[in-house]
Amino acid sequence: TCALPISVLAIFAENGANILTINQSIPTSGVAPVTITAATENMQTTMEAFMAALKAADGIIRVHLMAG
Repeated sequence: TCALPISVLAIFAENGANILTINQSIPTSGVAPVTITAATENMQTTMEAFMAALKAADGIIRVHLMAG
């Protein structure tokens, strides 16, 4: 099974992004698409820095901003 790395959740918490939902699809070849919906209006960093931190986290292959 795949699990969201704790470091990803820590990145949200450390930057003040409030996670609203986490949805994971069925894993294929050890990889699972995960969609996280978060409120970002109270973040203490820029969206660019936040996205860069997520991209650098262990286990993350790709990060997309869907709206913002």
